[in-house]
Amino acid sequence: MVPSIKKLAAGLAISGMLAGYGVTGPVQAEAAPQVGDVVGQVLATDIQAHVNGSTITSMNIDGLTAVVAEDLRGYGFDVAWIPQRKEVAITPVAGKPVRPAAAAPREELPVGQKLGDVFYTDIRATYEGGSIRSFNIGGKTAIVLNDLAPFGKLDWSETARSLTFEPDLAKAKTLSMEGLVAVEEQEAVKVNGIAIGAASVTYQGEQVGTVKDGMPYLEVEWIAGKLGYETVKEADGAVRLNSAGYGITLRPDQADAERSCFGSPLRSVEQYRAPFLQGGVLYADEMALKEILGYESVWSPETRDLDITYRIYQVEDYGIPEAINNYDYTVRMVANFTGYENPMILAENRINGTKKAYAISSMGVVDIKGLQEQYKYSYISYTGTDIGRNELEVRVEVGNRPLYVKNFAADLTYRNVKPEVNTTNVSGSFVKISGVTPSQAYEETSGRTFTIKGKTAADTTGSLSVKLTREDNPDEILGTYDVPVANNTFAYDVPLPEEPGVYRITLNSLVSFPRGTFNTPVAKWYVQKLPQP
Repeated sequence: MVPSIKKLAAGLAISGMLAGYGVTGPVQAEAAPQVGDVVGQVLATDIQAHVNGSTITSMNIDGLTAVVAEDLRGYGFDVAWIPQRKEVAITPVAGKPVRPAAAAPREELPVGQKLGDVFYTDIRATYEGGSIRSFNIGGKTAIVLNDLAPFGKLDWSETARSLTFEPDLAKAKTLSMEGLVAVEEQEAVKVNGIAIGAASVTYQGEQVGTVKDGMPYLEVEWIAGKLGYETVKEADGAVRLNSAGYGITLRPDQADAERSCFGSPLRSVEQYRAPFLQGGVLYADEMALKEILGYESVWSPETRDLDITYRIYQVEDYGIPEAINNYDYTVRMVANFTGYENPMILAENRINGTKKAYAISSMGVVDIKGLQEQYKYSYISYTGTDIGRNELEVRVEVGNRPLYVKNFAADLTYRNVKPEVNTTNVSGSFVKISGVTPSQAYEETSGRTFTIKGKTAADTTGSLSVKLTREDNPDEILGTYDVPVANNTFAYDVPLPEEPGVYRITLNSLVSFPRGTFNTPVAKWYVQKLPQP
């Protein structure tokens, strides 16, 4: 839900330090503004904004009524962030359900009170492909409602102090992409006929590399330039590369390649053989360059020629989930591409600052109705979550070349987690459950037992058991109990300790597969045992 104006103000104050967006229109100043410069203020307003018949949180920017572009996802629009084009694209979707968020009352803050700063940016906003003004208000993009007048019906009521926008759906699309990442191959850069000789590497008669210990090395600046990277050479011979927000630094005699994506550091990649400096030129192992830069290559042993294909992609983020309410996080991607180096989507999680849940990624069929005709491929990625702070990273990458990276944090608590555990990634025979009660994962009781119930799938085999632990010490098992299953239902009264505190009740199913058995959790509850009255 959209936060209240007070929360919005606090969020703007904090996220102002992360300036990366801003006003796209001209700003009158003595010197040209730079990305991140403060160029305006976000103020509280008494004007009530309405989109598609529902109230939406609004603000005053430069005397105009503005709304957060990303909020429009809940008001009948798709909003996509396209990093390669530095664009926020807004598109109306005919028939998309309106899910309005709670807008703050107009009287909550005094009119004109500062909520935050506006920052200059090189990112633009579009509506149905046409450019409109946009503002960075500290990590979010704001747009002016008046700028949408050419795309629908805009009404102003002086009496009600309200501004209403209804989109024209004549050009609207009918299929929403909300929650997905879409990847489209745009073009391919080809560098064919790189000749690998016994002592040197040449291209069209010019030396572009060398051979060391029988392995080909390419001039870093040459190959990077061919593939469209900007290059900067440092005094110590290191070369910094950048393309579409992907930054790499290769240093002489250092195996680790330093990397970043849109300024945020990524884990370094260890090269097979470290680059070296010769005659003032930095050379890097061709196989390591292939992995770091994410290109395809074919070498002919007969002609000793190397052909390189570097595919360029566009990523569209339609608002991947940034909240969790279960013990896993799932993200999906649809894509169109050629070649054999496939873009992949991966989700990883750092739980409570210590342990890490790694991604499980797989390719599937395009099973979303209407997408089969638009996209050839579909991918899904899972990662585990747990109670507490979950620091998630979603990456789309080819080899070790990132096409898109998104980092965010989500808190999972006893009160917002669902009891049922996602078991879609579990292989083997086990008891699948549904319709569990209590339907909330957190309960309070002063009783001596805690009753759990549910249904089991008719086509599954196995057994159920309960494990009781203290929440502050889950490794200490206080009891295990078999749970009977009859007529595709189960019910059990779990004994609770007398001592007050929070206890975790884990319902496990025995999984059988050809190499053995193990228990997998299928539901979890957290019981606050209260003192006896």
